[in-house]
Amino acid sequence: MLGLGSDYEFRLVLTPVMNISVVGFPPTGPGNFNLVIRVLNSVDNTPISGAEVGIQYFAIDQAGNDLACQYGLVTPCTPAPSNAQLPPASTFTILSTKPLIIEGSEVGYTNRSGYVVFTLPLSYDGDNSYFIIIRASLAGLGDYYYFQYPTQSTPLLMVGVLPMGTTYNSIVFTDPHLFTDCLINSGLVANPSATSLGLRVIAVYRSLYGYVFEGLNFTLNPGRGSHSYPIPCSSLAASNASDYSACYWNLPSEPMLLIVNVVRNSQGQAGAVPLAQSIIVPYGLYPNYLMNNGPIVFGESIRDAPVGTATALVYIGDSTYYATLYLYYGGNAFEPMGQQ
Repeated sequence: MLGLGSDYEFRLVLTPVMNISVVGFPPTGPGNFNLVIRVLNSVDNTPISGAEVGIQYFAIDQAGNDLACQYGLVTPCTPAPSNAQLPPASTFTILSTKPLIIEGSEVGYTNRSGYVVFTLPLSYDGDNSYFIIIRASLAGLGDYYYFQYPTQSTPLLMVGVLPMGTTYNSIVFTDPHLFTDCLINSGLVANPSATSLGLRVIAVYRSLYGYVFEGLNFTLNPGRGSHSYPIPCSSLAASNASDYSACYWNLPSEPMLLIVNVVRNSQGQAGAVPLAQSIIVPYGLYPNYLMNNGPIVFGESIRDAPVGTATALVYIGDSTYYATLYLYYGGNAFEPMGQQ
């Protein structure tokens, strides 16, 4: 359209206006309920003060004993320090008690150094998993950041998303032994078949635009003799069929978070294979915009320096980015141009 010919290439880079990070996690010491977040200007890394920071979190406690005793909601529990400013019970919802799965939200504001401290309703310990969506905003500018702890290196379950049209997607759950070669070649797992022990899967989904819950509770069978083609997960939940190691679940295609908790049926496996694992699967339209706090790049990485650039502030949903368009010339990286 610009009449530049095939010698010119474009590259578009979207950089979030804010650099959001979780600081000092996991916390040290027993009975620690705090979550510390810092917000910086992505251009010069200076602190942003007075920014509104909202968190939406999913916390999974495998033992189910870390909720603060002050709430009186579950037993066993963990007493919070007397000076802890616990959030009201109205700010969170208990989705499950075994394991304990809590969904909640809080809002705070950064201080002069760009920090904001939240108090969560449950104490940290080694069997907890956290999945937190953080949004910071100030003067009409905003950005998201996704935080997960701990990172997971030995998968108990493989989850895939198959787009099936404009209204729904199929979520496929499979035992890792079906992907043995792929996992070994990628270096993720030395022996995926070691996780093939029978898996109890508890899955729920939550829409990003409202409370739309649906859940399933079923078992995937271990063993090489199992059928590898998927059947509906609802069939497994209803019949507990013993000869399937894959199933599918059809869900609406709107952006949402799929929350999966996996527990091994066999507790005797040695080595680094975990007893239980929690997974959050973001999906919907362009989930990378929500989950990525770094630059998003469209176009190839070009070795030469650009001959022209242009930058603008753009809005994608309720996130704000610096959009930089680079123009490259293939024949001579420093070809002068009359106009940029």
